Amino acid sequence: MERKASIPTNWEVPAVFRKRMGDVAGSQRAMAADGHLLLILHELPGTDSAARILRLFWRAADGTWKSDCLGNGIAALQKHLAEYTKRVDQLDKVESQAIGPDDFFGIRREIAPLRRAAHNMHDAIQAGRETVPEDRELISCRNQAGVIERAADLVSEDAQHGLQYAIAKQAEDQAVAGHRLNLLAAMFFPIATLAAVFGMNMNHGLEHVAEPWLFWVVLLVGVGLGLIVHTFISPRPNRRPQVDQFLRDPVGPDRRGPV
Repeated sequence: MERKASIPTNWEVPAVFRKRMGDVAGSQRAMAADGHLLLILHELPGTDSAARILRLFWRAADGTWKSDCLGNGIAALQKHLAEYTKRVDQLDKVESQAIGPDDFFGIRREIAPLRRAAHNMHDAIQAGRETVPEDRELISCRNQAGVIERAADLVSEDAQHGLQYAIAKQAEDQAVAGHRLNLLAAMFFPIATLAAVFGMNMNHGLEHVAEPWLFWVVLLVGVGLGLIVHTFISPRPNRRPQVDQFLRDPVGPDRRGPV
């Protein structure tokens, strides 16, 4: 749920600001009138991206700043940006230590609302800067907001790539495990077949022929057949020679330039 939007009653802002606020926080944006600037930003979002709590930063016509919850001066806006920076840095460290799909998915879930909020915050501050282009401190805040947005994008992209790699690695491990089971089955299938045939309770005339050597002959034949089947189903390298050459020398002699 969004908190009801309201400008502090003791702020001497243009009346148009109060009329344009609406009943809820809405999106992050900037309002300008009569030399005044009002930045409507959001607190750090949680995993529940539907919940938005607004913060107001008012720049009066004389250049002084006030906020509804972080104190006065441009330091209030800088503190707001510092909270975003700290959170993005935390997620970046977590992402660098992530291993499995659950880790990367958790990071993606955390960074998604933060990434959207950082993007909209940057747009709002940029819109506000255009109304007061002479405010150097606001320009610095705009630049910092851009850095936050870029950092959030990088964390999101790295987490997505890590998630894709982890999923692909699990699929590869499962494929390798399945292939090993197939190899074991191929090795023992002929032996099991011969054992089933000669283990039937039927008189086939070989019960007492050359015993016990016949047993070992049948066993060796089964093992030999298993090795033959194993050879046929074992993977064979099919990499093209060009690929091997590229892996050994990705630049190539023709693109290195003069030595």
